[in-house]
Amino acid sequence: EIILVTGVQTCALPISAAKSAAAPAKTEVEKAKESVAAADKAYAKAMAEAAKAKDPRSKAAAQTAAKNAKAKVASAKAKAKAADARAAKAKAQAKATASREVATAGATKANKLKAKQAAEKESKPLKAQAEQAAKAREQAKAQASGALKAATSKGTLLETKAKSNLEAASRKAKAKAEALAKAKAQGNKKVIAKVQKEATKAAQAEKQAADALGKVKQQKAGIIAEATKKSDAAFKASAKKASAAAKKAEEKAKQSKAAAEAAAAAEAQQKAATQKLSKVR
Repeated sequence: EIILVTGVQTCALPISAAKSAAAPAKTEVEKAKESVAAADKAYAKAMAEAAKAKDPRSKAAAQTAAKNAKAKVASAKAKAKAADARAAKAKAQAKATASREVATAGATKANKLKAKQAAEKESKPLKAQAEQAAKAREQAKAQASGALKAATSKGTLLETKAKSNLEAASRKAKAKAEALAKAKAQGNKKVIAKVQKEATKAAQAEKQAADALGKVKQQKAGIIAEATKKSDAAFKASAKKASAAAKKAEEKAKQSKAAAEAAAAAEAQQKAATQKLSKVR
């Protein structure tokens, strides 16, 4: 069976095609040559017997046998010639098939190497972008942590100041309350009225300080929440960008690896096809 290949193929061609096509033709040629040798031998024997024959009848029979043997020689030679022609044709077809395999494998290898180079070229800037994005993500993380710490510190400072104000107001209110109690104990109405007014004012100041502390605590919580929200948003955006860049770089690296493996496979096919072609020649 002769396998013909037409067009451009990117897959591996059957390496044993030319060999399987040439083997039967070679066996046929050998058989044909053996038949010619046997026919020549039979003809020589018939001619010898014809030469030895003495009586006309025996001589005529021997000559007829020799004539038949000669015809068989001619037939065997014709068959041998046809077998040689078929073998030559099969060899030519096998050579053409092997040549196409070499060319196809070479073209595939070249295409895959080109794809590999293109992927590597595109992969370098993508890898750099991924690294930059990763650095930006870490910077955003650090900035978020710093912003949260600053917000917490600011809120804590305001809260500490408000607590201090409340403690001072509470001490003053307590002192005024004690002074009022003392004045009442002494029964000095003029002093009682004065101290009463101061104690009321101190109590009001204490309440205002307590209210201010509550507001500061709410303000602190708001400052921290806002800082956390902004920091989280910045970090998430940076992390998303870094992830996308890393994914692109990884995909391009996979393409480069796949192209390299395909080029190596094509090179192996080309080598096998070249070896086959050298055997066919």
